[in-house]
Amino acid sequence: MLGIIGQICYGKGQFIVLKAINELLKKRNDIFLIIGGQPPKGDEQYLDELKYFIKTQQLEDKVLFTGFCDNVPELLAALDIFILGSKEESFGLVVIEAMAMGKITIGTNAGGVPEIIIHNQNGFLYESFNIEELTSLLEYVLNMSAEEKEKIIINAIKTIKNKFSLSIFLEKIEKIYNNFID
Repeated sequence: MLGIIGQICYGKGQFIVLKAINELLKKRNDIFLIIGGQPPKGDEQYLDELKYFIKTQQLEDKVLFTGFCDNVPELLAALDIFILGSKEESFGLVVIEAMAMGKITIGTNAGGVPEIIIHNQNGFLYESFNIEELTSLLEYVLNMSAEEKEKIIINAIKTIKNKFSLSIFLEKIEKIYNNFID
């Protein structure tokens, strides 16, 4: 069970993920993709293009759109692998959420994501909008042993706990504050 969550728009890369999934389905039939999110009001053309691609590639039984997702943790709980398809992501809160929930996380090597994911240690990175690289990376991850996956998951949870927990955040804010008033 793979998933991508975010506003449905070109920059979030749902099409790239769909195309990679389509390529993988030519080799294996055990993949299902969940796409969580909705397009901005009045900008449904991209969603229509995604649905047209799904129909023309006969992927209707392999892809589910959830629409707007007001409970991201619940959706993430259903996934084995979370994919960030964004061309550019300034921070990637959903990446942190996925990693904290113990999901294998694949993100784009752009923006703030490489500050969160260390490739092949706590998750995986690929060049944004590179379908071939994403396809290859997904195939690699899907073929990893349970032990290899567990190592990545443990490292991901440790990363989030040690770098992005509330207590760490408050310590950093306090340090900035104290430097400001001194």
